[in-house]
Amino acid sequence: MDAQKHRIIYKFFNSRVSLLLKFLLLVGLIYIQQRFPKLPEEWKIPDKYLYALFFYITGVLIIDFSRLALIEIYLRRYKEKAQPNFILGINRIASIISFIILLLTALIIFDIELYQVFTSLSIVAAAIAIVFKDYISNFINGLIIMFSDELSLGDFIEISEHKGQIIDITLMNIHLLSDDDELILLPNNSVLSAYVINYTKREVNRIGFEFCIEYRYLGDVSLLEDFIRESLREFDEHIKADSHNLKTVDIQKDFAVLKYQYTLNKTDRVLELQIRRKIARRIIEFISQKAVS
Repeated sequence: MDAQKHRIIYKFFNSRVSLLLKFLLLVGLIYIQQRFPKLPEEWKIPDKYLYALFFYITGVLIIDFSRLALIEIYLRRYKEKAQPNFILGINRIASIISFIILLLTALIIFDIELYQVFTSLSIVAAAIAIVFKDYISNFINGLIIMFSDELSLGDFIEISEHKGQIIDITLMNIHLLSDDDELILLPNNSVLSAYVINYTKREVNRIGFEFCIEYRYLGDVSLLEDFIRESLREFDEHIKADSHNLKTVDIQKDFAVLKYQYTLNKTDRVLELQIRRKIARRIIEFISQKAVS
């Protein structure tokens, strides 16, 4: 999460350079217009092109300045507790408004009156709402997710049968990266309407590894618990003492569902994956030994 957070904040500071360049461009255009007022006429540049250019640059400048000001205030207020979701949401909204400014600029260039556009759109507004209702709903839900602290970039979550780390949040989807490095795209609508388990934001770092084992390989449950416990000795400095526990989740006719639990001293996704792999291999080894004997 920290890496993604720093990446977004780094882009924020780079945007200051872009804002400065746009401001210098606007100042340069104003200077040229004042210093050489007859230049557009000599070059046969229509007035509407100049007006459209000034309108676009001014609009983008106002949007960028407002965006950076909001982010700056947010970062100063929350500092280390700042969530990258807020910055991401502000950037998305700024991009949408910038696109609207671009459309208005195109209307100026092609001499299209704004009221004509609204009149035309009002005729097909109902049809547009029906056709694009899913997109509009996804769009709104995406903004809700971005400006909430329930799901954040870098969080490891589980939604239905999908599990992975959030690597991006767009206005349409949440991007998950699974343990197998598969990219999973989940529509924002399904995320807000489904049960979500956020492993990153749990109050304690209690980890559980669930598995099935046939009774013929199980024998004494305490032996299996000790077998797994001994295999995790190398991680003792990262696991709280006396937090190991093997409990029964479900009992079936031919097999039992067990869960091995332990508590990490601090959240560490990489370490958690290493321990999970270790447990899985040791369980396979335990079953193999039982099968041979």
